[in-house]
Amino acid sequence: MRVTISPKAQSRSIRLAWLCCLAGATGTAFGVEFEAEADVVSVEPIIRYQTVTRRAEHCMSRPHRDAGLVALLAWDLGAGECSHREQREIIDGYRVTYEWAGHRYHQTMTDDPGSTLRVAIRVR
Repeated sequence: MRVTISPKAQSRSIRLAWLCCLAGATGTAFGVEFEAEADVVSVEPIIRYQTVTRRAEHCMSRPHRDAGLVALLAWDLGAGECSHREQREIIDGYRVTYEWAGHRYHQTMTDDPGSTLRVAIRVR
């Protein structure tokens, strides 16, 4: 059985689920499962820094063949003044803290959940 409830009805629904289990209406092997919305307390991005070497814009065109072997090799390898390093941020995920039924929980997620998070509750 799957039921979607509002946050205000969570405690009443939990009591109802427990009563169903105790009364044997669903059997001890199956239990009751329902979905609820939990309030997201905080979202912290997990940031990884990556350093990349890029060719400077003024070095995008290949040197003339008369420039010499050293200039051609430096251009080909992106060495010297023809290259610069830059660091960029990559978000690997999010550390999410959410609250449901008076308790706080922590979860690592791939996407930012927003202000609420759907949680599945299973009572056996």
